[in-house]
Amino acid sequence: KSVFFDGGAGADIDTLKSHPEPADFDAFWAKQYARLDRVPIKAELKEVPCNNKNARIYAVRIDCAGLRPVTGYLSVPAAVDAGKTFPARLETHGYSGDSCKHETPSGARDNEIVLNINAHGLKLVEFGATEADTKALRWETRSHDMSYAFDPQQNADPEVAYFNGMVLRVKRALQYLKTVKGWNGRDLLASGGSQGGLQTIWAAGCGEGVTCAESGITWCCDMYTSGKLRKDPAQKLAGDGWYIGWTDALGYYDAANFAKRIPKTCFTFITRAGLGDYCCPPTGLAKMWNNMTCPKKILWVQGSQHGYVPPKVYDGRDFTREAPAK
Repeated sequence: KSVFFDGGAGADIDTLKSHPEPADFDAFWAKQYARLDRVPIKAELKEVPCNNKNARIYAVRIDCAGLRPVTGYLSVPAAVDAGKTFPARLETHGYSGDSCKHETPSGARDNEIVLNINAHGLKLVEFGATEADTKALRWETRSHDMSYAFDPQQNADPEVAYFNGMVLRVKRALQYLKTVKGWNGRDLLASGGSQGGLQTIWAAGCGEGVTCAESGITWCCDMYTSGKLRKDPAQKLAGDGWYIGWTDALGYYDAANFAKRIPKTCFTFITRAGLGDYCCPPTGLAKMWNNMTCPKKILWVQGSQHGYVPPKVYDGRDFTREAPAK
């Protein structure tokens, strides 16, 4: 029988600071967002079957700056037809590796508008995708035979880095959500875990008015420590294979830096921070937390790895911290 425990402890974690951000961080993103401004918000929708009679589902493709559009599935409560309005939510995915697929959902909630997007802007079956397209995209997303986002040569230039298109697709998805009939014009949410948690922080910090961000086991917090120091055997730091090798350009995508730009109007909840998670190390999440000036909450789970979660949350082992806006 295998017995294991991966956990952690910290002291004075409020003093932890992330690596300095690029001096032109805001200027860089102003330039990137200007690329989006030149592309009209235009979407093509195709309805798909839904097993909830009180909701509808659409495959959606949205024009975007960069090499690929935003693609995913939009669900809308049927009560919108009667004039009712609802919160709108953006859902993002974890790292899909080489799967490059987005399965058509069969069910939908009827209490909020939800746009669930994939990371790549891949072609959906409703728009003619074939297995040949999937195989081609698996190669297209790779760089120097490395999985997407991991190539240091590609990551040397922030405008070429794979994350660039991902950020633009997240921002465009939010822009589109705000045009969907039935949005209440007030509640704009973003949620996801791991890579989806990273995208959630991007969503909250990219200036589109997200009011609630729910980011779990957030990937790519303090990428300098993970991508450089943890890869140095002399440092004797815990680690795993999910750290992207550090380049200065990655500072533009670090969740810890985007976290500084989450407005005070956005409540941000780190839904799980594993004290034994060394895919998304707790020190990085603590640094991201420290950078936030928005109202915030975090759940630290003792014994939680990235994939493994102890059976239940209970006092004494796990703890929640909350803080108002600064």
